[in-house]
Amino acid sequence: MKNNTAPEKINEAEKAETLSDLFNRFVRESGELFPALEGSILLMDVADYKVYGLYGLDRDKVKASDTQLLGYLGAHPTSVYLRKHPEESSRASYDPWSGASIIFFNDKIDPEVAKIATEKANERTLHLLDHELGHLAIEDGMYDNPQSPQGLLGENIADAYALLRHYQRFGTSKECFDKYVSPFARASSLIFSGDATHFTTFTLQAISNARNALKIDNIDAATTARMARDYARFFTPKPETVKKLKAAFKPVKDTWEKDRDTGLQKLIDVTLDPANDIEVFRTGETWLRPYLKGSVTFPDGTTPALSYFETKTLERKLDERMFRLARAAKMARKQEPHRPGQPTLRRFPSP
Repeated sequence: MKNNTAPEKINEAEKAETLSDLFNRFVRESGELFPALEGSILLMDVADYKVYGLYGLDRDKVKASDTQLLGYLGAHPTSVYLRKHPEESSRASYDPWSGASIIFFNDKIDPEVAKIATEKANERTLHLLDHELGHLAIEDGMYDNPQSPQGLLGENIADAYALLRHYQRFGTSKECFDKYVSPFARASSLIFSGDATHFTTFTLQAISNARNALKIDNIDAATTARMARDYARFFTPKPETVKKLKAAFKPVKDTWEKDRDTGLQKLIDVTLDPANDIEVFRTGETWLRPYLKGSVTFPDGTTPALSYFETKTLERKLDERMFRLARAAKMARKQEPHRPGQPTLRRFPSP
């Protein structure tokens, strides 16, 4: 029987709601899903200076008045910084002065896209908001230093939660291709932008691979949060691994910025290089597989292209490399006389 406290899939009425309605609903539902946040969570649309959640505040938790909060949030260092840097993504923060947990929304939805694809625009907004809620609501989700191991774990927790909520909202048959919350997007950011702070690809791949076995529809909010944290703790790579990946793909980034066709070939070379290990291969493959299926496009129309023969050859080489790496890993496990103890976590299917 379905757990009545499990988050529900988005319905038809919600698909057509305005952005303001979506913000109000999200704040209200966040408090229902996570009682610790009820009456103390706010959402600020940085661009419009609008604050959502004021009318549902618990004055035992948040002492400041509405007028004080509006002025304070408008001059908050985070909102000031984001207005100066509109290219920066949204932020989540616990504010000790007011006692409020705040999501600073700073991502732009193309108004022309929103007019013709409201459902898609709202879906992307929910991915972003769920990610920020994951930071606020889940243990180890917040951090001070984005370059620290805690920062990497916090981003993996937030992405894991957002992907689990995607499947709860839209069903496990609908894969997530969001510009943030997807294995492809996070691999792309590391490869082409050198973003090591948000490398969550391995965690997201693990959840995606296991999504139908997790019975996501039958779990409540607390279990969803625990699952997100467990997956992140188990699959978040070590800082030295991310440092290695960033170094391995730096030649790709440098070449790509000068010429995309040459950069694509450099990515292929790095991914298939037998001197590189399975983690480098998996990262490069995560970008190349969708590209080979024609799922990668660029707004400026300069997407590099391969011929039919080159495409089929690359697919074969990726398959062969994957097979060899999997076989080598299997042989290494057989030869290991005493395997080290596993973390005291629920074991999940390997990605």
